[in-house]
Amino acid sequence: MWMFSVLQRTLELQFMCTYQKPGENGAWTWSRESRYASRRRTTKKTKEEMKLPNPAELGIRLLENGITSADFLKIKMEEFNLDERDAFIVADMGDIVHKHLRWHEALPRVAPFYAVKCNDRRAVISTLACLGAGFDCASKNEINMVLNQGVPAERIIFANPCKQSSDIREAAVHGVHTMTFDCEDELVKVSQINPTARLVLRIAADDPSALFKFGNKFGASLEDSKHLLHMAKKLGLEIIGVSFHVGSGSKEPEAYVKAIYSSHDVFHLAKKLGFSMKLLDIGGGFPGCDNDGPKFEEFAARLKPALDLKFPRGSGVSIIAEPGTFYVMSALTLVATITTKKVHIKDDDKRIMKYYLDDGLYGSFCTHLYDPEVVMKPISFKGSDEPMFESICMGPTGDEKDCIISTCSLPEQSSGDWLHFKDMGAYTVSTYTSFGGFTPSHCEDVIGQDDWQTLQTLPEDLRTLVPVDATGLSVPLSCCVQNS
Repeated sequence: MWMFSVLQRTLELQFMCTYQKPGENGAWTWSRESRYASRRRTTKKTKEEMKLPNPAELGIRLLENGITSADFLKIKMEEFNLDERDAFIVADMGDIVHKHLRWHEALPRVAPFYAVKCNDRRAVISTLACLGAGFDCASKNEINMVLNQGVPAERIIFANPCKQSSDIREAAVHGVHTMTFDCEDELVKVSQINPTARLVLRIAADDPSALFKFGNKFGASLEDSKHLLHMAKKLGLEIIGVSFHVGSGSKEPEAYVKAIYSSHDVFHLAKKLGFSMKLLDIGGGFPGCDNDGPKFEEFAARLKPALDLKFPRGSGVSIIAEPGTFYVMSALTLVATITTKKVHIKDDDKRIMKYYLDDGLYGSFCTHLYDPEVVMKPISFKGSDEPMFESICMGPTGDEKDCIISTCSLPEQSSGDWLHFKDMGAYTVSTYTSFGGFTPSHCEDVIGQDDWQTLQTLPEDLRTLVPVDATGLSVPLSCCVQNS
């Protein structure tokens, strides 16, 4: 099992979830034991158990003989009879593998903790677990989902600042002790349920240009942070770091830079109070495709100098992030069926096509409900040399607002034709509703033979827990490797 942690005292937690501290001579001494130590899951694995499972065991179809995910999509389309066509999704795990390598190329110091809420398919979690990623979970159900894939508790951060008491309790039972907070009530709650928790203070940060903004919901101001640090000290709680999230679908790299500087200020305040600050969590919001706005590498190019300046190598601070969209957005392609076609003729004899699809805003396109600025781009399988018509794409429910695209240009389609949509991996399958009795589009998880080989042949040291300097921290070697 490929284990890492960004937390102090990880190695002993791996066995009994005990709380330790270094003695005067640097040796570990027993201090106190978590009340949940005897009940947590065992995460230590033998060498034999560290072998990669085969794709089928992960619920993934291995594409052989050079077949790509695009080839597989066309093969699936041909399997349907005209009167049996239903929307379906092809999820390419190979795309996730390449995103992971791209992440470590651009941000080698930052360990990715995948945001499970973005796409919680088993195949996605399993693939990222095989790659040695950590996981950002928002609830006990997400924690259990990740643990059930064999991921050690030390690779999970409970990154919900406002948690249910039962969730905190169950997380502790399973050895998940690292969690975020941003208010007094959460501190009191944690002190009563799991006083040995390792807390990460979430500070306010916001990118006004982000598609989904969190500034009004989560995050403590600098003044509130001072108060919360003092309160945590009085309660005898352990604060180990700072986190922030500038918002999903960020468009402005400078928002991260500003938040990194603010985090450094809070680190300084916390250290003055005697807290041992070991973790910086820079959140998520990174772009998942290169179509519009700054590319991921442009974000990384701005973040790296700020991180090196405020949290340099050798400072004893581990840096993590919570990417979701970055990893999965481009991995999924949706193919929807046109169930009904209507033709509207305007006064100037202009024809407008209205197509009703078997997936919509209450299904895979639900992101459009929350932000109308999200642009969906249907792609027709008909030739580009055919005449184009102004078109409208509607979803299947009875809600008049179930309109996927209010205007676009398409060749004339017929009932039973297919339209496909790329970049459908983020906040789609995990937010599907059953409104109107409609069921989720069937999803096929696949990986190409070459990509599976890449996953299998990753160097063993990229998946092995290794100590980093004298701080007691551990991170994956893949997050420390210098590019040659």
